[in-house]
Amino acid sequence: MDASLARLAWALPLVLVIGVAAIWALKRWLLLLGRASAPGAALALEQSLSLSERATAHVLNVQGRRVLVVESANAIGTLELEGRQQRAAVAWPLMARRPR
Repeated sequence: MDASLARLAWALPLVLVIGVAAIWALKRWLLLLGRASAPGAALALEQSLSLSERATAHVLNVQGRRVLVVESANAIGTLELEGRQQRAAVAWPLMARRPR
């Protein structure tokens, strides 16, 4: 009985130390892998502004280009900012929500 307690006394801390070291190494490796594979986001939200209760304007950075997106209860419109030529706003009507 004393031999099994002695084995348990040194084996348990050893297993715990190995487990903590493995978790630390895996976490560090995954962080380094994530930085190497994703150098920059293709889409980033720069700013949002609430225009009214049902309308909001967002400025997005899409692969280095700035795009203004205005959403309301009825439609979504876009306008490319800072281009050689500014593209006209395009509106997509949203499906009307029926009251339940």
